[in-house]
Order: sequence, then C-alpha cells, then structure tokens
Amino acid sequence: AATRAMTEWPEVSAVPDLLALMQKDGPETAVLRVLALRGIVRLASSQSLESPEKVRILTEALKASTRIEDKKLVISALGKVRARAAVEELEKLLDDESVRSEAAMAIASACMPKGSSPGLSGKRVREALKRAQPFLVNESLKKQIDSVIATMLRTNLATGRPVTGSPPQQGGLSPK
Repeated sequence: AATRAMTEWPEVSAVPDLLALMQKDGPETAVLRVLALRGIVRLASSQSLESPEKVRILTEALKASTRIEDKKLVISALGKVRARAAVEELEKLLDDESVRSEAAMAIASACMPKGSSPGLSGKRVREALKRAQPFLVNESLKKQIDSVIATMLRTNLATGRPVTGSPPQQGGLSPK
C-alpha cells in the first residue's frame, strides 16, 4: 500500500524512490515497476519543471525501462518536451528497431511548430528531423517536415526571422 501511494505522490521529490523501485527485479514487483514508471512520467510532465530537469528524469526512466511498452511510454513523454536535449536523446533511439517509429514521431513532435510555438530550429534539429523522416509512416507529416526544413534553411538564426535577401551595402567600401 505504501509503495502504491508513492507511485501517486504529487511531488517530484518521489522520483529517486520511484527510479529505485524500477530497479527491483522479480515477478512480484512487475506491476509496481510499471506503476513507478507511470508515476515518473506523470511527475516529469509537470508544468512546474524546467525542460532540462524533465529530460534528465525521463532519460533516467528510459535507461531503467526493460519492456518495450515502457520505453514507448517514456519516448512519448520525451516528445512533448520542446528542447534540443530531448531531441538528442530521442535521436539515439532511432538505432533501436523496436522503438524506432515511436522515436521518429517523438522527434517530429518535439521539433515541429505547433499553434503559436515556432518549434525548434538549428542545424542539429534539422539533422534529427532528416534522420527521423524515413521512419515515419504519415506522408503528410513527411511533407510538413520537408517544409519546416526548407524554412530553417532560410531563417536567420540570430533573429529567428526569414531571410528575404541580402542586406544593403553600408558605407563607401565595396568588396574587390
């Protein structure tokens, strides 16, 4: 009963204990390991946590996960964290055939623009999207990724605005 209560604890302070519970082995602890993982994912998804902390907690949970279903749960949660660190963790999972498709979807989810959020940008994000794209089954999403990548190539990284042309010449000097 105490262990079940810990898996539903409302504060992030329970994460180390939940991770320890996930490490326990044996058939009698299988259900508790799943409950612990669900508790970790729920806590890591809290709005009160900053993205780096979410990524750290979810990465630890991913390492402790032994079942494919558990890994998929964590991958889904990582895909909701809009941070380059989450994308880097997800990109590593593209090499694991058992979760490749889920990792590709999570990368797209973490990177792509949504509503008023412009999405992530930069060379590493572009490379992750390109690498994930072949493992996606949704053709419409693949086309959206092509469009986002093309936009990234025409975006000024300093301002985040589209590049519309060359800046005008300033001063009296010109290149020779």
